[in-house]
Amino acid sequence: MFRCGPASLAAVKRGEVGFSHDVSFVFSELNADILHWQEDPESDWGYTLMKTNKYHVGRFVVTKHPSRDDPYGDSDSHDITHEYKQEEGEDHQLR
Repeated sequence: MFRCGPASLAAVKRGEVGFSHDVSFVFSELNADILHWQEDPESDWGYTLMKTNKYHVGRFVVTKHPSRDDPYGDSDSHDITHEYKQEEGEDHQLR
């Protein structure tokens, strides 16, 4: 479980990382890609990119639901992914 902030919700969703506080951190946590590299002595950099996963990170962002309390389960979880992250395929480039 992670905790961070403050970060402007609108700035995170739009990718406006030039603001103060944790906007750039939260944006990167929600929109990062997983890259798999392999050592390659033939490459100028010494590594070759093997595969990329753009859909694993930031798939599900939850918080405690404000009007529910479930001390023994997760029925009080509240999905807020859509509030922080644009749908996959939408333009979410840094601004």
